[in-house]
Amino acid sequence: MTSRHHGIVGILLALILVTYPSHSATDTSTSADKVAVLDGHVVHDLGRIHNHATNWGLIGSWSGAGTTFSHAPSARWPGADGVDHLFAAGLWVGAVVNGQQLVTTSGYQNEMAPTADPGDSIQTAYRGMPGGARYPWPGADDDGDGLEDEDPLNNRDDDGDGLVDEDCAAIGDQHFFATMADTGAALQEAHPDHDP
Repeated sequence: MTSRHHGIVGILLALILVTYPSHSATDTSTSADKVAVLDGHVVHDLGRIHNHATNWGLIGSWSGAGTTFSHAPSARWPGADGVDHLFAAGLWVGAVVNGQQLVTTSGYQNEMAPTADPGDSIQTAYRGMPGGARYPWPGADDDGDGLEDEDPLNNRDDDGDGLVDEDCAAIGDQHFFATMADTGAALQEAHPDHDP
């Protein structure tokens, strides 16, 4: 098995499978002030397992649920013409805040969303893309400023040089970058008992 296949299998094994959602996927009230990508166009489609990814924590597509993205692959194997083997999965992020263990989930309760920044969406990167060289590959300092991989793919000028995402460190043959948070008025209103 190649390292790419190990990565895909590792990601799928790390996912937490969820059941049918408690609300409609087209209900954007949890992200009314956000830029949630709901059209199903972001798909990991290298290799024989194809899978939809979002910028709000859902992995998979709620296949058959009639959403704007349920046509997208959901652990579809083998490849584009295969069968979906996953209804949905979601990211779970845990932290200890003031000694209290907290968890933010998505895919079912959707306690996370893209940040309110209008530039936040979901970006696709790939090894060999312009600005994507990564240490220890040659040319990891894509912009020649003496620093390597200091401007992640997030539509921002993280290194303050007036350029955006020009030294972004593409990690593999295909990866996605999205910034999410479990804060914001719309999320707090939808989940009043959630501690961010």
